[in-house]
Amino acid sequence: MPVEKDYLNARSAFSVTSGFTHGTDMPVQYAYRDLEGGENQNPPLHWSGAPAGTKSFAILMYDLHRVAKNWVHWAVINIPPEADSIPEGVSGSPGIPAGAVELLNSYGEKGYGGPCPPRGSGNHEYRFIVYALRTGKVNIKSPVTADEFMAAVKADALGETEISGLFMQ
Repeated sequence: MPVEKDYLNARSAFSVTSGFTHGTDMPVQYAYRDLEGGENQNPPLHWSGAPAGTKSFAILMYDLHRVAKNWVHWAVINIPPEADSIPEGVSGSPGIPAGAVELLNSYGEKGYGGPCPPRGSGNHEYRFIVYALRTGKVNIKSPVTADEFMAAVKADALGETEISGLFMQ
């Protein structure tokens, strides 16, 4: 099982940060445009410590709350290996790393779709996972569910790292 051991070691060195601290409330500008103050801007993501042999990255953001049923807010594939970040608010623009592909989210829109939890449903946790992949190109049909995305990238994952933010309306 050397592959599993290498995967676990790579995971511990691989990390991601954002415009909020893990496990805390996400700023309102990252919320979907239907919410007051929501600007539907993707938060910045910066990763480091990618495992050796990484040929591309993939990102999945989804809502873990039971009423959301793993609603996909952002799915990005084929991020080049030299990339180590995605700046704030660049989804759907040339600011996305060259070659990266943003898939349709659960809103039916291409790119980032911010938090918009149903009023009164409580705190929602939004998980951002960055995968380091041993392949340069992933083929995933769009739109994609969180489970489909994870299944498609897991076989080629050298490592993964995540950060979660909270949002409540």
